[in-house]
Amino acid sequence: MRTSLLDIPRELRDKIYEYVLLSPTGFIEPNEVSRLERFPSAIPSSTTSTTHRFVLNILHPQDRYNIENAQTYITTSILRTNRQIYQESKDLFWRRNTFYFRSAVTLGWTLKAMGQAPSRLIKAIRLHETQAITPRNMKAVAKALRLLASRARHGDFRKLDLSFSAHRMEALVRNRESNNAKLQEEYDEFLRMFREASTGCKYERSVEASMWDLDGSLRLASQWENVIRDVHFAYGGRFYWDGVLLWDNYVAVS
Repeated sequence: MRTSLLDIPRELRDKIYEYVLLSPTGFIEPNEVSRLERFPSAIPSSTTSTTHRFVLNILHPQDRYNIENAQTYITTSILRTNRQIYQESKDLFWRRNTFYFRSAVTLGWTLKAMGQAPSRLIKAIRLHETQAITPRNMKAVAKALRLLASRARHGDFRKLDLSFSAHRMEALVRNRESNNAKLQEEYDEFLRMFREASTGCKYERSVEASMWDLDGSLRLASQWENVIRDVHFAYGGRFYWDGVLLWDNYVAVS
């Protein structure tokens, strides 16, 4: 006698949904692929643009340069099985996976390409910022933050984790301590952008800085204290230093 997925108890179906739809690392990185390419998974076609498809890489952000495991994906095919299975499982996929992006430009473009319907279902995002402090890049970050503020007001978005590389932190220190008026102006503009982005913010936010560079080397961080304080007071939320909470809602913790 043949048995379908809908014939088994809902409790067991929920376990299957979790196994299939939840990233074991907790993170999903959408990578666009050509429709001419073969790929094992994609954002559900019932709620996405007909011109963009995305492979869903499930590597942890710390392992994003691990070439050996670069072809590890999550599949969402089960969401296209039938209407009942879609309704039972769609919230699990969108609300319990954290979407990871390597730059503000990639974040903004991807959400736009996905379309408003699916992108408004995303609940948590991690943005790893390594770009130089230039007017162009700052505009991209500001645009991304405004987009997420809109998703929080009109969608399910609730949490943004910003991750700053050691290279980015050292660039901020150089700008802050520089005698060059232009560099100091760019630093002040960077803080102003964060301050505006936090005004009326309706989602949880945090910033984490790492002392470890992308090549695995340890960077000196003795001069970071002032920058950390400046960024936190401009953006609010929480500030972590290699996993250690330093500031929580404008109060020094450690």
